[in-house]
Amino acid sequence: ANAGADPSSAPASSELAQTWGKLPDAIAFAHIACELLSSAPESEETIVALQHAEAIREYLGWAQTCLQLKRAADRKPVIGPDGMELDVASLGRDIYHNHIRKEADLNKGDFVVIDVLSKDYEVGDVAAEVRTRLRERRPEAIFWTERVGYPTPYKMTPRLRSRGR
Repeated sequence: ANAGADPSSAPASSELAQTWGKLPDAIAFAHIACELLSSAPESEETIVALQHAEAIREYLGWAQTCLQLKRAADRKPVIGPDGMELDVASLGRDIYHNHIRKEADLNKGDFVVIDVLSKDYEVGDVAAEVRTRLRERRPEAIFWTERVGYPTPYKMTPRLRSRGR
C-alpha cells in the first residue's frame, strides 16, 4: 500500500507481536520506578532519575499507541467509492504539494485538511475545527492532514516534569 516503501525495513509481524507483548511489562516497570523514586528521599539524583523514568514511561506509552495504530492500519485498508484500495497518504501529499500549496494563501502553522476523494480542503489554525468544517461540507470525506511549514501535522515529545514538592 505504501508506494516506494522498502519492505525489508518494516518489522516482520512476529517481531511486531514480540514487541507488542513486551510493552505492557516495560510500561509497568517504568510506572513502578516512578512510584519508588517519588517516595525516595529527595536529592538532586533522585529528581533527575524520576524525570528520566517519567520520560521513559511516556515514550513507552507512545510506542504502545503507535503499535496500536499500526495494527489498526494493517487491519483496515481504506476503500474508495469505486471499491479500490486507496493510498491516502500518497494522495493527500500529492494534492497538498501539487495543488493546494500553489493555489491557497497559507501561513506557517496552518492546518490543511484535505478530502482525498474530491480534493476539497479547509485551512485553519485548529485542526479539529478545520476537520469539522470540511466534514460539514463533505460527510463522506476521507481526510489527510498537513501542517504548513512542518514535516508532520502533529509532534509528540516527552516533557520532563519537575517534582511538585
